Amino acid sequence: MRGCVGGRMGGCRTLLRMIALSAVLGATVVAAQQTGSVRVTAAGKANVRSEPNTNAAVLTQVANGTVLDLIGVEGDWFHVRVQIGAMRVDAYISKTVAKLEAPAAGTGSATASVPPAPAKPAIPVKDGMSVGVMAGSDVTWLQPNPARVIQIGDKVDSIARNGAAVPAGDAVPANATASSQVTYVWIADGATATATVTDKRPSFYVQYKDVPGVSADDLSPMIVRLAPTTSGVRAIGAIRGRLDQATRMDAELDIAKDFKQDVVKSTAEIAERGVVHLSATQDLAPGQYAVVIRPATKKKLAGSDVLRSSAEARLFGVVWDFGVK
Repeated sequence: MRGCVGGRMGGCRTLLRMIALSAVLGATVVAAQQTGSVRVTAAGKANVRSEPNTNAAVLTQVANGTVLDLIGVEGDWFHVRVQIGAMRVDAYISKTVAKLEAPAAGTGSATASVPPAPAKPAIPVKDGMSVGVMAGSDVTWLQPNPARVIQIGDKVDSIARNGAAVPAGDAVPANATASSQVTYVWIADGATATATVTDKRPSFYVQYKDVPGVSADDLSPMIVRLAPTTSGVRAIGAIRGRLDQATRMDAELDIAKDFKQDVVKSTAEIAERGVVHLSATQDLAPGQYAVVIRPATKKKLAGSDVLRSSAEARLFGVVWDFGVK
């Protein structure tokens, strides 16, 4: 700027205009990078994740050369929209495995004028599992809620269907021994779910490809009806076992045969490994329901696997509950 003295104000004004124009063009380039598309550059397949970090759930994988719609740029991540089955889902892909795709000739200014779409809330994931209600290509994600297990002395026969006798806490006879038979009941706290589904035959997007310690090939999602109880909790399911079942390592529990739950008829369309479109095949009566993920194999399981906090116990310890009016 030392040249803007000594009668050279015309040149100074020209220089200032050039600097201002340069700043505007620079801002346009930054804005343009917030929209458009990105191309996958990974040698094999690249992970597409639910959030912009390497610990987030992998929603799908995309091959080299795949072009994804760009929504925005967040640090070292591209915010993109990806096709998963019949749905288009907002997700993230790392800049290390993708690059900006150059816009077509003559579209740069138009692209720059389009503001980036607001980021959608992160997909709620529990132990590698997530569930959303489908409406066309849109998904409304359900919150995963804990399912706690209690012991009662009553038999299991009618608990899964009416639940009336299920107490809010443990109720085991005082004279019970380690080998005494008790009923393990999984319950969801509260009388009603916070989410309400308006469709009488709802469909769900269920993802369970990353459950620690369990193969997605051994799992099956389903819809179950929750039984209301006089104690204000909702019964999910129940099974008979020994009082010390949680410490036993032997495969004694026949889940496929003996686990009692009120299953709603549904169809499961596999979109990819560990991703299913689950749909009720009949109108759901008013009441409380949940999407659950269960072992699909008919092998028996150890009580230590079902009643503790690892392996298959992760499946029984969470539900995605909803109400139907």
